[in-house]
Order: sequence, then structure tokens, then C-alpha cells
Amino acid sequence: MKWSSEEQLRIIFSLENDGEPPIAGELLSFRPRVGGISPDEAFLILIKEMSEMGLDDEFLVSGRKLSSSAMLKKIQRDGGWGRIETEELEFQYGVVANFEHSFVLIKEKKHIKKTQWHQLVKPFLGNSHFVQALVENSEYSYWQNVSDTMLYDLAGRDYSGLPLKSNGLPPPLDRLEIDVSSNPGHVCLQNGFVEAIGLTMWLGKLFWEHAKSKQQAQLERSNWIDYAELDNGVIKIELKDFFVLESEKLLEFRAMLYGRC
Repeated sequence: MKWSSEEQLRIIFSLENDGEPPIAGELLSFRPRVGGISPDEAFLILIKEMSEMGLDDEFLVSGRKLSSSAMLKKIQRDGGWGRIETEELEFQYGVVANFEHSFVLIKEKKHIKKTQWHQLVKPFLGNSHFVQALVENSEYSYWQNVSDTMLYDLAGRDYSGLPLKSNGLPPPLDRLEIDVSSNPGHVCLQNGFVEAIGLTMWLGKLFWEHAKSKQQAQLERSNWIDYAELDNGVIKIELKDFFVLESEKLLEFRAMLYGRC
């Protein structure tokens, strides 16, 4: 199947208070979970790189345009940003406290050749809370994770050959849904990291600690994987001809990194 050219960059960080014990004498800790990189820090890094790349840095908010400096003031005033966008890109920042990580997601609204993901991700790689980053094909990632058959019907897509399973709800809410758990592109949240594969991936030291993968040597030896260790200790991996590889090969790559979800 041919997929659209739009891509997205997913960057994962640990939490600021990741692994900290509760304060002495506390029965319960109600300290908020904070991302390892703050919303305004992440935003400042992004707009600096966007400026250098010649990308539009005017943000669309409630039908009006805000300059990057005005957007920064809004972020600082609000204490964060959820989903924001420019004419070219969509951004999301979030903290997934239940799974011990935070994230920045950058998605193309239309394919832009001058969007170079390696330039956008590079300033984040040296952050002590950096876990992983991956470039995904947006459409492929979406359909690899859709379980609702109604969405297939609305898009006019055939799902007759896809595996189905019960949604596990009692009658009358029970129905069949698509089983995405064995899809190579299935995104699965884990404690401290995200189990997913991408066209290009950057894996930091915290990733290997959380994922407990023991297959680095096998990844390095595989002739269909470009494997490089960067100066900051981050491992960069690129799958050669991602969309030419058989699903079994992608599942093999996924198993090298994570085992089974």
C-alpha cells in the first residue's frame, strides 16, 4: 500500500521527579508530575530551530495569529501548551504521568521537503531526560493503531482481512474491534518509554534502561538496519526501505527492541 508523504516526530522524555522517593513523613505524595523538559524550554528550542530552517513561526490560536514571542508568553502564563499549530506544522506537548514519561509530538500538516527531522531533534538529544525519538509516517502510524471499524467504514477502507476481537465490554456495549496488537506499527505506552518503531529512531541511555533490551549487538549486525552511535551516546537507527520490508521483518525489528507488547 502507498502511504502519504506526511511525517511526524515523536520525542519522549522522563519526568523531572522520576523515581524520587516521597518526602519523609508523607503518607501520600501529591506532588505533580512534571516533564523532564518544561513546556517553555521545549518551545524555545523548537522555534530557534524552526527559524534557522526558514519554517513559519507564526502560531494559529482561536482564529488569530500569534508571533512566537507572544506564544511563549501565553505558554508561560498558562503553564504549558497542549496542541498548537502553524500553517505548516502541528505541535503537542504532554505529560503521561501513569506511564512515567513526557513527550513532544511534531506533525506535518502537509509534506514540507525543508522539514529536516534530524535538525529539530538534535538539540534534545543531549538533555539528561531524553529517552527516545522516532520519525513516523503519519498515515501509516494512524491506521496501524485504529481499532474502531466505524473509522474504516467512514474512510471507505476494507478491513475484511484484518483480525477482530471483542472489545471486552458487556452487552449491549459489546462489539468486535480490529486487533492491532500484532501490527508492526502498533504504539504501546510503557513505563518510561513508548514501544513503537519508526523510519528513523534515536535511542538514549534511558531508553535502554527502561526497555531492558538485550539485542543491541544484533541490531548493529543486521545488514538491513543502519546503526550509528552518536557523540552523546545516543544510538541512531534507520531502517533501509521501511515500506519495502515485509511485516515479518518489521516485527523482527520490533522484537529486537522490545520483545512483545
